[in-house]
Amino acid sequence: MVMLRLMTFNILSPQYRRMRASDFKGDKVKRSREADHSDVYMKRNEDIVNLLRKAAADVVCLQEYWFDSTLAEFYKRSMGSMYEFVGLKRTGYKSDGVMFLINKQRYQVMNAYPIEFGNYGDRVALFLQLRDCEKGCELVVCNTHLEFPHSPYDIMENQRQALWLIDYAQQLQDNLSLPVIVSGDFNADVQSATYGHMQNSQYIDTHWDCNKPHSGIVTHMNHRSQAVCADYIFMRDAPQQGMGPSLALLRCCMLPEGLNQACGLLLFAFWRFPITFSAKS
Repeated sequence: MVMLRLMTFNILSPQYRRMRASDFKGDKVKRSREADHSDVYMKRNEDIVNLLRKAAADVVCLQEYWFDSTLAEFYKRSMGSMYEFVGLKRTGYKSDGVMFLINKQRYQVMNAYPIEFGNYGDRVALFLQLRDCEKGCELVVCNTHLEFPHSPYDIMENQRQALWLIDYAQQLQDNLSLPVIVSGDFNADVQSATYGHMQNSQYIDTHWDCNKPHSGIVTHMNHRSQAVCADYIFMRDAPQQGMGPSLALLRCCMLPEGLNQACGLLLFAFWRFPITFSAKS
């Protein structure tokens, strides 16, 4: 059985994380951002790296990856021997973005397709076409972080970005006939129109499909320290099933909590191969 392990994880950029009194030992300024305290954010991200190593995913989709910092150097120093880093920084003055970590022994990056959603919110998405190094199976994976719902207009923008993603993924699937996985922080719960758009486009919410959780599931703590359901791994198999390898969902679980406002999802899937018959001589 050829497996695929894919993780999505909003690691919460220190620029945005608001500090609380419980984050400090001793006398420090309480009303600040984590970026002002390198000892705090380095410790938190050391814990995240340890979790990434333990999960040993083939494909890791990180959101709020801080590009312009010693933190980026730390991630590449810690994980670069095993993973290829392929990322896309947000537009404008934002210094975070989305980052793929691709296991070099398991998958090869064939093509990259970046999307910039525009100046409003400076949001981005990155599609990668990957090939399994063992069997040659290919798939398309998307990593994104959609607009945060500060206002009704932001919610409309979030939905626009989701529809853009769906349309672009459809174009890729029409051209490549490959399975597509769309993952990341959608900043939208299961009652939202954004979630509905994904379902209406035949995308499976892998965590819900495997676990049938009750309402109120929490996938991470956002920058306001609010417990939210916002992270998803959506999967849609290739068209014309039976013509080539396809992806089958095995299970999807939540990462352990306790990383100080960060957690995520880990998907387990496997490749199914069409049965071929050889003619008898």
